Amino acid sequence: FNFSNSSATVGILPALNLTKDQKKFNSIIETILEPESIIQIIEDNYYQTQMQKADNSDVSINHLENIFTNETYYLAMKMIPLLERKVLYLSYVENIKLNDICRRLKLNKNEVIKLRNKGINHFKHNLNILYKSEKLKRGTKNEKKVKSTSLPHNTNSNDNMPIRVLYKKVGQVPKVKIINNVNRLNRAIVKQNLKIIPYENLYIICKNPKQILNMRTNIILTFCSIYGDFILIDIDRKKRKFKSLEQEDITWFTTDLINKCPINNKIDINSKK
Repeated sequence: FNFSNSSATVGILPALNLTKDQKKFNSIIETILEPESIIQIIEDNYYQTQMQKADNSDVSINHLENIFTNETYYLAMKMIPLLERKVLYLSYVENIKLNDICRRLKLNKNEVIKLRNKGINHFKHNLNILYKSEKLKRGTKNEKKVKSTSLPHNTNSNDNMPIRVLYKKVGQVPKVKIINNVNRLNRAIVKQNLKIIPYENLYIICKNPKQILNMRTNIILTFCSIYGDFILIDIDRKKRKFKSLEQEDITWFTTDLINKCPINNKIDINSKK
């Protein structure tokens, strides 16, 4: 996924291709998902993944979503807040006792139990949203086949509005890029397993740790480094969609990202032109 030719793009629900497990999945969604069912889904998929890839290092406390090969389950889990995913991982993958989870995450028992329940409810809620989205999309496609003429497309829809991001190449100053096709970026995030890392009040989209071999360090943060090129973007949390950076964010983060560059990476000031 090359950001440099970006008309890059971000929406939060990419086109879903339900797998051969669709009938099973639909039957689960159309009934009430009990917590026990969700726990079973997590455990079953984890052991399935371990059997398929004995050396699977992608499944970790920060990436519980990687236990799923089903794209819909993967997205539903990835949309859950990180702390809730950590509690689910420790509870149902590592099977750690409540007291040990509390010590590890520095939380009390009530907080862990609350986060565990919220994680399960969020997973259930996300599955419903994704299923309804796919159902609606299939219905829309069928309508288009039946009608020889369709209603004019609403070009004012937020999904189709271009958005501004900061694009940071290694050794260069950040540049403002316009993303015209949000769905392409969204598909790239899923297919290439790109990372979305919260940074201050915005988000960094960058390469997965398994993809950074021989890549140069771009910026150094407090707890990690970002390798290779990346983009800085904003997210509307209520709508769960990417949105444009404000001008004040562009100004502030341009300087901030330059200051985060390693000393041995000389910034090419002329690259801003």
